[in-house]
Amino acid sequence: MNDTVMKNPADRTASREGSPPQRNPERTSVLTWWDRLRGLQSPLLNLAGIAILLAVWQICSATHMVDPAFASSPWKILVAGRKLYSQGAIYTALGQTGKEFGIGELISIVAGTIIGLVIGASRVLYDMTRGIVDVLYSVPHVLFLPVIIFWFGIGSTSRIIIVIWSGILPLVINTIAGSRALNADYRRVSTAFCTPRFKRFYKVALPASLPFILSGVRLSVGRGLIGIIVAEFFMGSGGVGFFVQFHMSQLDTSGAMAVIVTLCVVALLLNSLVAWCEKRFANWSISD
Repeated sequence: MNDTVMKNPADRTASREGSPPQRNPERTSVLTWWDRLRGLQSPLLNLAGIAILLAVWQICSATHMVDPAFASSPWKILVAGRKLYSQGAIYTALGQTGKEFGIGELISIVAGTIIGLVIGASRVLYDMTRGIVDVLYSVPHVLFLPVIIFWFGIGSTSRIIIVIWSGILPLVINTIAGSRALNADYRRVSTAFCTPRFKRFYKVALPASLPFILSGVRLSVGRGLIGIIVAEFFMGSGGVGFFVQFHMSQLDTSGAMAVIVTLCVVALLLNSLVAWCEKRFANWSISD
């Protein structure tokens, strides 16, 4: 009987030590909701900043602190946007711009990634092309518009080339940086296992350079949108750029701003898509 009494406290202690810690369901629920709120903090702050900007803009326009004829107002832009979408003319412009931008950006991503990996893997190629890449990136592509028009005309081909020229260089530069920043141990291991050069590109260099590539894609998207709009200003008979120019020539500031707001929303969605790809495929490189 005494032995049983003496063993019970020890057994209870061992049982407590060996069993997993008990969690309080209420505390776990509170922490889960708090983590969700913290995750929504950044989007909510972004929306708050946009709402404050629109409110200040509307107040300044309503009180004539700025001339509504030139600056319009959020409410007038909303009304003009509803009119444009109800008439349907803007869909044709968005479709043309989206098609040309999509083709040019796809070529930029594929070609820029391959070119960057090849140049970054070779010291000789890097030294030979560094000056050329820097010059092409620094010189505004608008200066070459007359040459591009002379060579390819004013059709879709010229506008796609402008998108490629605008978007491929940031991607090439970032991919080269990622390839040259590749850990030397990865190179030594792939060499020790006699990995073929082509397989080394897509099995070692490409995954390790993925954060740099996605950062380059984000820059490429922004510059590509600038390129297509500038091209449509100068040599477009349609598209978003021509649409904005037409409404401004008619002194319809609200209509032009409605198209610009649409383009801003598209740019925001594209950047959000790239950010999602970074979290999905390169989350190991993102620091909290």
